[in-house]
Amino acid sequence: MTKENKPLDTYFFSAEKALEIAKKQNRVETSVKMIDALQICYYASEKAIEDAPFNCIHVPLESVFDYFSSTTNRFPQAISFEDTEFSMVEQAELNAAFGEILGAAQEERRKLSQVYVKEIKEKHLDFKDEKLRVFIPACRETTVMQYVSKNIAEAFEKLGYKVYYHIQNELEDCNILSLFHNIWKFNPHIVVNINHLDNEHLNENTFNFSWFQDPMPIMYDKKKEITMRPRDYFFTLFEEYKDLLIKKGIDANRIKHQPFATNPKIFFKNNSIKKENKIVFLGSDYNFEEGIDFDDSCINDINNHIENNTLSEELITKYAREYGFEQSYFKTFLISSFVRRKVILWLCSLKDINIEVYGTDKWLNTPEVAPFYKGLLPYGPKMAEVYNSAKYSIAAHPLYRYQQRVIEMSACDCIPVIYNCPLVSDIFSHEENILSFSTFDELKECIGKEPQKNCTQIAEDISYEKMALSIIDTVEQQIKG
Repeated sequence: MTKENKPLDTYFFSAEKALEIAKKQNRVETSVKMIDALQICYYASEKAIEDAPFNCIHVPLESVFDYFSSTTNRFPQAISFEDTEFSMVEQAELNAAFGEILGAAQEERRKLSQVYVKEIKEKHLDFKDEKLRVFIPACRETTVMQYVSKNIAEAFEKLGYKVYYHIQNELEDCNILSLFHNIWKFNPHIVVNINHLDNEHLNENTFNFSWFQDPMPIMYDKKKEITMRPRDYFFTLFEEYKDLLIKKGIDANRIKHQPFATNPKIFFKNNSIKKENKIVFLGSDYNFEEGIDFDDSCINDINNHIENNTLSEELITKYAREYGFEQSYFKTFLISSFVRRKVILWLCSLKDINIEVYGTDKWLNTPEVAPFYKGLLPYGPKMAEVYNSAKYSIAAHPLYRYQQRVIEMSACDCIPVIYNCPLVSDIFSHEENILSFSTFDELKECIGKEPQKNCTQIAEDISYEKMALSIIDTVEQQIKG
């Protein structure tokens, strides 16, 4: 039932054992370390257990193929013969047969997905007499994107449009069967994707807007072609991504710059919360370099460049080649990880101000940070409470300053203290609404100061409602011809 003592989604031949384990509400790992899910306990028996927990699912042995051919739930990763009298030979035979059945069920699910695609493409879309329907897919196995998608969905809802926010539940993984089924059922006029084009399965009349926030292979890999439809459009977080898309043959008129925004129903200035003289950081220790055998000389060299504010493309090219990484990966993930940790070490060295660090408990592995660690906050109101209680909040990314957290803290009237370096590529238009630093000495000088203008202006100027209106305007303009 477990691998290395970690719970797995399991098919039990004992209903009683399945119920016992299901009641424990164990958590299983997903494809993302920081996100887990509820363990599924499938079981074989003649009758279903009355009032069984949500995660205790009756699947008789004779129904295994039919059930897993159409379910969007995760497949079992283990079989349990506990509290049964099957011999070792019988267990081996059942294991083999079960594996074959699940393999056949997986293929049947793929075929069913293609049936949905065929029907999606054949559906009629009326742009004149129907209220526009907006479909926004997300995946719960993401740490940021699912909340961005949710915020965009709520912006469209606020504007009065019909919206379907697609995200899997605790028993599902990110599977195409669920996605295609819901697109087929909803028949959207507009789809908004993040970091993926995902246009192959769409109706030819559906408008597709893809917002690229990260360096995806479709932009960098020369072997990957972009197949455009007449109603495909792009948003990019960085100008660099726009340039890459243009090099791939995308018309510049189909690409717009879009920085992060936030949800004003969650993040807003709350005058009932007392401001304290403290600086906070909300974010985990990336530690993307974990498991990579970097030489001490490489680590020290990168950290020295951060200390001296001399990070450069040349430095990244040098070490990316030396360690066999794509330059874009080394810059976006590894350099970002080094920068974040160094900046938080600076933060925890400040004097004469209270310091709070929130995120996963990886921060406890850094002795200088551990005394200031306050735990992991769920996305939403709890984060807003912390921002509203703090005078300052720090943001540390080497590539851009319009970060999700920057918009959120500014909405809560928490002064953004933002890291800047030579690698930053976004055009930042709110210099007077923030405090900026590039070195530890500059960070120390920020404490006690205030920006020239109110920081809340940042959140007012950049909103998902404006993004939604921009999408609607594009749709209406093309419909009019």
